[in-house]
Amino acid sequence: MFNFIYNEKFRAVFFQALTFSLVAVGIFYLFTNTNENMNARDMKTGFDFLWITAGFDTDFHMIDYEAGDTYGRVYLVAILNTLLVAALGIVGTTIIGFFVGILRLSSNWLVAKVAAAYVEILRNTPLLLQIIYWYLLLLAFLPRPKQSYDFLYLDVFFLNNRGFYGPSPSFESGATLFLAGIAVAIVAVVVLFRHARKVQDSTGRILPKYSWGLAIVVVVPAVAYFIAGQPVGWEVPILKGFNLRGGWRVPPAFITLLIALAVYHSS
Repeated sequence: MFNFIYNEKFRAVFFQALTFSLVAVGIFYLFTNTNENMNARDMKTGFDFLWITAGFDTDFHMIDYEAGDTYGRVYLVAILNTLLVAALGIVGTTIIGFFVGILRLSSNWLVAKVAAAYVEILRNTPLLLQIIYWYLLLLAFLPRPKQSYDFLYLDVFFLNNRGFYGPSPSFESGATLFLAGIAVAIVAVVVLFRHARKVQDSTGRILPKYSWGLAIVVVVPAVAYFIAGQPVGWEVPILKGFNLRGGWRVPPAFITLLIALAVYHSS
């Protein structure tokens, strides 16, 4: 009568169905219990909080943000910051990893062993510890704003224990024409490269696409810039009081995270 119990297919289906049912019941219990407790405490769910004022500022943001903006704006700032550090981290990791890989293949015994030690030590050190290490190192060795390092000795880029400073563009009336010139130059270069490839594939003739492309990228935006009346200026960081004012600033936390990601993943 109960021979189906010994059927392998039946047991497989039965235990899978039993497991699924238990998991479903557990999820249902957790959902209902959580919902009841939240209702009892007048706690609301959903995404309505995204439109509530955040009430705090962020140390680094690529778009306009103030303490009175919403949580949704904060999330957008966080997403853009994450994408930026990820993109820069990929570039840094690729460069460092490329050179470390070359050093590991070196015929020089000392160079190869140093590169191998670099890989083994950093690969087995938790990323969080490396972030803390680089952060403390930056704060310990970088000077105060009054003694900032003049990066490249141009009086434009500065590095201190409050971050890395640089000039930011200020757009005036007519800047749209200049930006349009840049867009036209980019499109023209893309069209030029595709045309040069077609010519090479069909006739074998190699066009000087790099020199032509460089000329387009330089000349077209320059002409648009002067026609528009030089609508783009630069706001250079200047020391005022105990800190640098003006331009853009990359805080030490961002620099630390970028260095730690690039060094760790390059190993």
